Amino acid sequence: MTLYCRYTERCVLEAERCTVFAHNWQLACHSSQVKEPGQFRTVTVGQEPLIIVRDEKGRLHGHYNVCRHHAAIVERRDAGSATFFRCSYHGFEYALDGRLRKAMQLKGIKNFSAKSFGLVKAEMCEWGPFIFVRPRQLSLPQVAVTEEPMSFLQPLVDATRGEMAFPKAHRFVHQCLYKLDCNWKVVVDNYLDGGYHVPHLHVQLSRGLSLQSYMTKVFPRCSLQSVGAKNIAELSESQAHGTPDGEDGVLGERMGTEAFYSFIYPNLMLNRYGPWLDINICRPLGVDRCEVLFEYYLDEDVAVEKEQSGTLAGFVADCLEQSDRVQQEDIDVCQSVQCGLQSVSYDTGRYAPGLEHGMHDFHCTLAEDVARALPPS
Repeated sequence: MTLYCRYTERCVLEAERCTVFAHNWQLACHSSQVKEPGQFRTVTVGQEPLIIVRDEKGRLHGHYNVCRHHAAIVERRDAGSATFFRCSYHGFEYALDGRLRKAMQLKGIKNFSAKSFGLVKAEMCEWGPFIFVRPRQLSLPQVAVTEEPMSFLQPLVDATRGEMAFPKAHRFVHQCLYKLDCNWKVVVDNYLDGGYHVPHLHVQLSRGLSLQSYMTKVFPRCSLQSVGAKNIAELSESQAHGTPDGEDGVLGERMGTEAFYSFIYPNLMLNRYGPWLDINICRPLGVDRCEVLFEYYLDEDVAVEKEQSGTLAGFVADCLEQSDRVQQEDIDVCQSVQCGLQSVSYDTGRYAPGLEHGMHDFHCTLAEDVARALPPS
């Protein structure tokens, strides 16, 4: 039985915030966003404000973006370059490595040590081109950056023949934020239904996929869905079914020969298809509201080739338009589901055998996490 009966309860959301989003590795940003010394990115992971920054020596740091004096947010910009961080409330200044470098008007203060009053370090690690953080570990000493914590994702690399090791460089091209009137788990469930909804909801997209090849593989705290894409000859047949002129070629080039949809618990989706890598991060805003951040990256070699031919802007625009159409279809159905979940007529559903085991695994992991904070129902 599915967990839908607990998708409308505020106590569950509070339990998720102190367990699911406080004890699991979550994506902070792509390493290209903090590539140069002084570059920083501010993010919110769970409910925690963070700064990811590369210092003058090229070392990567993660700090809680909270002033140690009276808790004001230190850096309010989303991204940029800095030589230090200054809190606009009382003027406290912090070096890029988090050390307190200036505290204003504290003459006469007792029992105070600047060395122990720097920005609090966030537990952080790197996996491929991605930087992850885990909010639960609070410690003032330097936390070493290491890849070992993400070893549980090695099955994704193996199952995709190395594609999820991201051997090629990708260029950031676009970011957008979708806000939905539904519980965050509805979005994840929709992603994890093994392609069940694709032929019914995404009619145009499904014409470019070989749906009979759809497969799901489940691993601890992550899963992989894969599907083959049709070649241009097969796509051309869809013209008889009313696909708009020109979209088949774009769809074929956009999807390539195979698509991989990777889910990393609790809220990260990494999609690899054709020359594209797109990242989706689903974040709860309330029991019946959430947002999904989309970031799109294009294979650098393809980007350079299309720049030289003068077709890059058009190709990117066409691909983003197709992606947005799919997202709007998903948004519509997810919000419809949320309405249904609030009906007295619905309690729990059933899993489709052979299709929804990715969703089932998500629910099992979620229930295990949340049980640490919730009394038995």
